[in-house]
Amino acid sequence: YARQVTAHGRPGDVLVLLSTSGRSANLIAAAVTGRRAGLRVWALTGPGPNPLAEAADEALCVAAGSTATVQETHLVAVHLLCECFDAAVAAPLARSAAAVPGRMS
Repeated sequence: YARQVTAHGRPGDVLVLLSTSGRSANLIAAAVTGRRAGLRVWALTGPGPNPLAEAADEALCVAAGSTATVQETHLVAVHLLCECFDAAVAAPLARSAAAVPGRMS
């Protein structure tokens, strides 16, 4: 996974990594590679502290004993992240559409 981060990641990108344990060697290597390349690294993990959370810039550590609960919480967090992203992208588009005379929304 670190090789993909090297190939596709660009400074300023955000790399989001999900691990129920926070101990995946592949994801930890991707986090380290991403940070070295100037990416912002966000980790969603199970209970902290854990190595992935420590390797990331920001981490959401779900304090649950069940893998299923951790995964379900990660799913909710990803949906909220997508909703925020959609709202952030839509706002400038709506403003620019409103600024064009005669344009219908």
